[in-house]
Amino acid sequence: MGGLKDKADSFTMEKMTPKHSELFFKCWEHNFNWAPILLRKHVSTSIKSKSARFGLKLVAFYAIRQARNLIRECRRDYDCDMRSMIRDIKEGKIKIGSPITRFAHRLLKFGEKVRS
Repeated sequence: MGGLKDKADSFTMEKMTPKHSELFFKCWEHNFNWAPILLRKHVSTSIKSKSARFGLKLVAFYAIRQARNLIRECRRDYDCDMRSMIRDIKEGKIKIGSPITRFAHRLLKFGEKVRS
């Protein structure tokens, strides 16, 4: 943390308010608006295989759509209270995404455990 060490608190999920969530969502939506443009440009110049390009784009656009759905759900059902929504997801009160998304999430979490 350099010069801020011991002078500033880290921002954590426990400190996040609905207003913070709104800002977070606006930033991510901005990213999602630019992602297709940047992805098309980067993928077309760096990946030679057409099938690999297609697969990467398919996964990325699917992830963007799922993230937008979660943002919409948090705004609609939780009035932008991301902390409450995450708590409900962890407690199993609501399911996120499709079965494919949940399966991919479990695979990623398993991969993290293996690497640790």
